Amino acid sequence: VATEAELNSVLQISNTYRANLKRESQRNTFFNVEQRVYDLAVDFAWSRKRDPELALHYCELSRGRSLLDAMQKNLINEQTDDHIELPLSATAEPFSVAEIKQQTPEDAQIVQYAVLDDKLLMWVVNGNKITPQEKSVSAGDLAERVKRFVRAVGTLPKNEEPSFTSD
Repeated sequence: VATEAELNSVLQISNTYRANLKRESQRNTFFNVEQRVYDLAVDFAWSRKRDPELALHYCELSRGRSLLDAMQKNLINEQTDDHIELPLSATAEPFSVAEIKQQTPEDAQIVQYAVLDDKLLMWVVNGNKITPQEKSVSAGDLAERVKRFVRAVGTLPKNEEPSFTSD
């Protein structure tokens, strides 16, 4: 119980700091640094508490919410300069697990995942049901598998030109 209370305290402090950051790039950088804390929270809920829904809650909290903030504030950047930043004010709160289940249509599925140091966690939300899954794989091994897949499907074999004509 003490570990969970301390973890929640740290996450609350992180959220307070995040709310004070007014530029999108600052928030994104902050979340890149703070991601490790959220990963620990997800792993604690999943592995120690055996509570996949609490782990999903922490996973949702870990997501950067700049797009959600911009959508809720109806901020639109008409300029195409890559260096223009949206000024963001308050931070949007993600849906709770109960809200996610309630608002997911019966004929739809949402797949959420978290890559931790030694495992891949997945949640499939379908209607009012959440199905958790775990795959033992290191983050490094998963990254290598993804790179191999992208190279395999994203490039042509050597010495071959694409052909757009029928034979």
